[in-house]
Amino acid sequence: MDVELASQKIEAYLKETFGKVVTLRELSVERRSSGRVWMGTAYCVTQRGDLEIGKIGVTESGEILGDLGVDELVAALISLGRFDSSPAIGSSFSASSDMDFSGLGSSDGERDEREPAHLSEVFEEEEEKLDNFFQELDGSSLRGRIIGLLTSGGDAELQEARRLLPKLLTEHGSRGDVLRQMGELEFRLGNTGLGLDYLEAASREFADLADVDALTQIVSLASRVLSPEELEGHALKALLEQTMARRKPIATLGEVPAFQGLGKTEMDRLSEQGGVIRLAKGETLLREGDEAVWVFVVLSGALAVELETPGGDSRVVRCCLPGELVGESSVLEVAAPTCNATVSAREAATLWRFRGEDLKGLMGKVSDLRARIEAKRTLHRLDSFFSMNEATGTLDGRVRDKLLGCISAIRHVRAGEVLERSGELPSAIYLLVTGQIEYQRPGQSPRVYGPDQFVCIKDTLHELPLEGVVVATQPCRLVTFDPDQLRKLAAEAPLEVVAVLERLE
Repeated sequence: MDVELASQKIEAYLKETFGKVVTLRELSVERRSSGRVWMGTAYCVTQRGDLEIGKIGVTESGEILGDLGVDELVAALISLGRFDSSPAIGSSFSASSDMDFSGLGSSDGERDEREPAHLSEVFEEEEEKLDNFFQELDGSSLRGRIIGLLTSGGDAELQEARRLLPKLLTEHGSRGDVLRQMGELEFRLGNTGLGLDYLEAASREFADLADVDALTQIVSLASRVLSPEELEGHALKALLEQTMARRKPIATLGEVPAFQGLGKTEMDRLSEQGGVIRLAKGETLLREGDEAVWVFVVLSGALAVELETPGGDSRVVRCCLPGELVGESSVLEVAAPTCNATVSAREAATLWRFRGEDLKGLMGKVSDLRARIEAKRTLHRLDSFFSMNEATGTLDGRVRDKLLGCISAIRHVRAGEVLERSGELPSAIYLLVTGQIEYQRPGQSPRVYGPDQFVCIKDTLHELPLEGVVVATQPCRLVTFDPDQLRKLAAEAPLEVVAVLERLE
């Protein structure tokens, strides 16, 4: 499925349901725990303007989401009629109103004598504030202003740079560089502890991208304020060493975690079916939306995984390093598989390449291999969901990896099945992939959970017994998280991470 095919499927549904009166606009890809979906807005074009009917989408498997029908169209038309028949704004004011507007200015364009002498100055001041506001929204202008402040080096200028720098953190591609700059600035202001905290946050960003050079520079910065003994045991040095270890090339397919445990016959078959390819730095391996044909294993180098955002931009969310599979999520789709991410070489890379159909054939004979690759696909989908989710997208990759490490099972439950009982601590945290769950408490309306929502996370983190029952009101597919591991993650994480976890519900 790609955006063109998704558009065709939705438009066919709209034409069958509404004829020619409804059209599709604003189609974009979204990341959900179940995989990619394409969501758009259905409009009815009228002489009075375009009337929004509602959201509609399609999944990778072709299932229509939104279930728009004639009832929704009729409701929107009725609302339009009510709006048009309402009194116009300002119709209650008559020409004989006793409100006096004469002092706002004279008809000949000159300032009225009753106008305060400083009023024009107030307008100029507000315009200047607006100019500054929009300059701060413009990343390039803001960077130039910050560089000028840092270069001047005065205390007032450094404090102003300190205020402005966090505004650049919204640009995901440069977060690591901004955090590093914030750390250096705190060193200049004499705040060593805070500076090290910023450098550690920057290191986590660079570790996600396997950027050894940037991590090395940060360790060098930290050496200005830490003794050799302090630096040796610091998290900054540990992140550098861990990243270097993860980047170590592999020599054989037997070192790939997904293939470990396979017999000699299966390994020989893999070797016969595949072949080595090489990528130059910056070369694109896969492009989101293209037909998915191949599965790859990274032998050396690093690949950047880039996802489209709902706004039409893209963002690098992780790196693939030696021993990791690339492209398996796409070729495991049943029909018309397409690449669900853009993958390119961050540096020169060597890969082993298999045809997806060949790998499927081997998976059919080796159940353990199928289970491992299916599990890897599920984790990649969830990682994409966490990366693009409004809350968890603010977490660095290592925290997201720990969150994924808390997964204990992926299960299906029947409608009517009770998941948690009143008066007991939750036995698990649930991420609802499909279906519906209700938290039913005596004397209160049930709280309803739908796809991509977490259930029981606050009660679990704070070890609070449930006041009601948690029941599946529809057949559900659930991802369950181990409560002890999640509490341990929260206990060891900074407060801002705990706040994100609590917001998930």
